[in-house]
Amino acid sequence: MSARKTPTFKSAQDWRKVGFAPHKRTSRCQRAALVRYESMTTANAAAIMGRFACRRTERSAVQSTRARIHTKRRTPMILRRPRRVRKLKRGIAGMVNSPFGSVMQRERFPIGHFLLACGCSGLLVFVWLIPVAFTGFSFTIPALLSARNFAVTGIFSVTDSIGRVLSPSLLPTLGVINSSDGRLSDVLYALLSRWIPFGSPFAWTLTGAVLMAAALLLFWVAAAGIVGKRTAWIALILSALTPLYWQQALLVDPYKFAFLFLFASFAAFVWIAPRSRLLAVIVAGVFFGLSVSAKDVFLTFLPWFLVAYVWMERHRWRKALTGVVLFSVIAGGMYLLPYMGDMRTLGYPANHNLARLWPGARDLANETYLHLYPDPYTYHFDRERFDREHLKEVASQPLIARLQNGKTLLNYGLISGTFLSVGNGAWLLLNSLPSFVQQGRMGGIVFWLFLIPGLFVLWKRDRRLTILLGGLIVSSYFIVSFVLHYEREHLMDVVWAVELFAAVGILAVSEAIAQSSKRISSRAVAAIITGILAVQLIQANRFEFAMLYRGTAVPQTFAQAEMARGLPQEAVIALPLHTTVIDTLAFLSARTFVRFDEATVVRLLAERHLAEAFKTYGITHVFGYSKDTEAALKRQVPSVIISTVAAMKEGVPISPLLNYLLHTVR
Repeated sequence: MSARKTPTFKSAQDWRKVGFAPHKRTSRCQRAALVRYESMTTANAAAIMGRFACRRTERSAVQSTRARIHTKRRTPMILRRPRRVRKLKRGIAGMVNSPFGSVMQRERFPIGHFLLACGCSGLLVFVWLIPVAFTGFSFTIPALLSARNFAVTGIFSVTDSIGRVLSPSLLPTLGVINSSDGRLSDVLYALLSRWIPFGSPFAWTLTGAVLMAAALLLFWVAAAGIVGKRTAWIALILSALTPLYWQQALLVDPYKFAFLFLFASFAAFVWIAPRSRLLAVIVAGVFFGLSVSAKDVFLTFLPWFLVAYVWMERHRWRKALTGVVLFSVIAGGMYLLPYMGDMRTLGYPANHNLARLWPGARDLANETYLHLYPDPYTYHFDRERFDREHLKEVASQPLIARLQNGKTLLNYGLISGTFLSVGNGAWLLLNSLPSFVQQGRMGGIVFWLFLIPGLFVLWKRDRRLTILLGGLIVSSYFIVSFVLHYEREHLMDVVWAVELFAAVGILAVSEAIAQSSKRISSRAVAAIITGILAVQLIQANRFEFAMLYRGTAVPQTFAQAEMARGLPQEAVIALPLHTTVIDTLAFLSARTFVRFDEATVVRLLAERHLAEAFKTYGITHVFGYSKDTEAALKRQVPSVIISTVAAMKEGVPISPLLNYLLHTVR
């Protein structure tokens, strides 16, 4: 059976066959759709007829259109079927001009709503800073050691070749290139330090909150172009009050600029793609490259972005491949921009995450060795003994403990094998799922009452968007668990997508309630539901911040830094504290520190090798060890000075107002 020829549009009657009047006011999107229709095969043309001609067959659609034309021959379509024209403008413009089909809508930018969102972002900064205002300090100290070092010395360096965290005065001579990610964030924070002194923790906390508010503002801009302004407003409120994002707003770390540039990439693509796809790919690639340069974590999004783009554009696969290559090249160039100095001197970027991609870079990939080894001395001078004893210890542990330690052993090459890798990835994935219902992460399981309806409604209305968001979540979790074997909390990377599903569900439920009652509008119902969920999130945050401030070490860290500042500039201080605390002390005091685990010190004391180890590291002062260890240490190494820190008063004074609020919001 021969196929019918593709119809051509040579006369006015041919135009009317598909429901268009050849009127001078015919919109550009209609003409583009007709050109698209004319170039397709008969099967694809019939599919478009079925979608935009009320889901009828081609024959019935043509017959009904001819009958209508006889009665209203001179009436333009925009007057006969205005609702249909609006739907065509939304749908066809997206299909013709956008690589993601009906996900994009060519609409005017909502200036009024955007200005209102700017005001809402300022209000969010005020709300986020309420715990800091009541307590007088944040629950953590800004992590700006590498940014401070870059601002002072102009080099990306923190430690020397044996693991000492150096003071700024020693970095130019002894420092080695820092292999941590987030170099762009270090550069930007160093630029901000021209106006914000590093010695002002509250000012930096305020800066972090402002950056987070700006990132969520761009998230609102992107969401408004994808799912509409009402859904974007709900998603903005829920995301801002989610415990993960509220806590992140009070931190100062590379995540701030990573989120800012990521949402800028989304917003640029959403609003530019309907007008110029090539320009949208270029701008989105620039911002995405800046995002991953600020923090490597969003590199896990890149594979899904490329696969989704090619799949959505599979009918124009040449243009799809061109867009993928262009996006990858631009994003990669922006990502590698802060590593140009390393590439000139070393020939490759000094990044421990990228070091997994080429052979012979095991030492660079293991720069995070303190995740496994207790201190730098053990890693650099006693690694074989530790590996041997640690493997024996892990082999004798219960099954749960072995599963928990498996990811560290795999990452540092102590064990290997496809079966072990897959099993550990499945274990990590299963352990990451409870975060979706935990109160301290998402705000509780109550959100699933709206998240599940949102998934079904969005799947029914726009399957492409559902696949895009759902696939992004699934693919990122797969890469983090099965490829990278990371156990960190990575729900924060995709909370915004989960909140979009919940926002769609809230609107769907509100519309259903409004249609059934007929006495209240869907907007009022949505506002009530959003308000109730906001109160639930505030209660969850109240509980989380109570736990964080109960266990905070900020006052003690400030006291230890004050003690360290009183020591000589050339002092080298050994202590058994966590590496994060050591970096904070080095940031606050500008002194040299090195971690020596207490178990390592006790073993070296028993072997009578402690004096040699301390001489290798140039230790002059110690503090933080038990009294027995300090006494034995003083006997073997008399030249070392034991420093002490004045006892801190536990707790924060509670005012009557704060006491009232804490007992009310719970």
